[in-house]
Amino acid sequence: KKTSDTEEITKAGQKVTYSFEVTNTGNVTLSDVGVDEGDFTGTGDMSDVSCPEAAKSLAPGKSVTCTATYEVIQADVDRGSVENSATATGTPPGGGDPVRSDDSTVTVPVKPAPGIELVKSADKTDLVAGETVNYSFVVTNTGNVTVTDVSVAEGDFTGSGDMSDVVCPDDAKSLAPGDSVTCTATYEVTQADVDRGSVENSATASGQDPQGGDVASDPSDVKLPQDPKPGLDLKKTADTDTVTQAGQKVTYTFAVTNTGNVTLADVGIDEGDFTGTGKMSDISCPAEAKSLAPGETVGCTATYEVTAADLTGHGLKNTATASGTPAGGGDPTSSDPSTADIDTVKPDSPGDPGNPGDPGNPGDPGNPDNPDNPDNPKDPLPRTGAQIGLALVSALVLLAGGTVILTVVRRRKTASDN
Repeated sequence: KKTSDTEEITKAGQKVTYSFEVTNTGNVTLSDVGVDEGDFTGTGDMSDVSCPEAAKSLAPGKSVTCTATYEVIQADVDRGSVENSATATGTPPGGGDPVRSDDSTVTVPVKPAPGIELVKSADKTDLVAGETVNYSFVVTNTGNVTVTDVSVAEGDFTGSGDMSDVVCPDDAKSLAPGDSVTCTATYEVTQADVDRGSVENSATASGQDPQGGDVASDPSDVKLPQDPKPGLDLKKTADTDTVTQAGQKVTYTFAVTNTGNVTLADVGIDEGDFTGTGKMSDISCPAEAKSLAPGETVGCTATYEVTAADLTGHGLKNTATASGTPAGGGDPTSSDPSTADIDTVKPDSPGDPGNPGDPGNPGDPGNPDNPDNPDNPKDPLPRTGAQIGLALVSALVLLAGGTVILTVVRRRKTASDN
């Protein structure tokens, strides 16, 4: 009679001890009693059968127990059971053919517990438009039987783009208990994902157990968050540096740049302080201002007609601020103020002493107070031809006198040297 100390196999590596109880049911003593193994479904090797000394001479009615051991391998577990058949033999006194018992079979069943686990991860911690996210799907066989044809199926995915196919290595074709395999996929982040604030991804691993049954993991989720950071920059400029007359037209340009990481909707310009005495036109923005992506710039414009009251010499100052609303919702964001300065030229005034044409300017040739003016009544001498001739003769006399003095000096110096 063959028995086993194990009623159920649960995993590879488990050891099973077989016992072979041999009883002499005849009326003569049998010598060299032993056990011959028959059919055995185990894929490994059973140990030799060991019998005690009493088996060398077994009297009628007596019994002896032989033993053998076997270590279960994974193929046995996948098969679902291990069957073992054996026969006892002994030799009668005086020789003759050995006596053989009927076969005795023991079947040790396997308790199958197929199972796989999926852990999904990403190599990024936040979202940046245009960057590629590499997803990893680690599938582990958590059961006690081999799982074949392992694959990963994407579930819910909130990304606005398309994820690549999930690729698994050849090891996924047959995954033994305790083993893991890593499948991969990639995804390129879109601006819409960043505007939404996150990308969530769920996946499930599946395969088949040795009996052809389906095995599936629980879903595994990955969420890549994004902290919205809206931002705007405004640079305001004018098409002229100076205005000189009333009626002159000035065109202001407002260059608005999205410096944040989310798209901004309804970008517009808010006018602030303006020193002009007239009224500026409405600010006109192109259609692109309705949705401004990060890094993009849009130019808005407005015009202003200079008034006479603006020409004070103190300049025209114009300050504005840009604003927009994050596409994913939230409070509007605004830029720092930007100011455009234009010089204004004050018109000439009759009372301005710096004006050459001002009658009060003594340097004006037409000014009667100018000594160089021939009509200046304060000039002691009229500007006549005789006056000019007299001045010329005086100059010649002075020149001749200087020449005589120089000649005398040289002669005296020569006489002293001699």
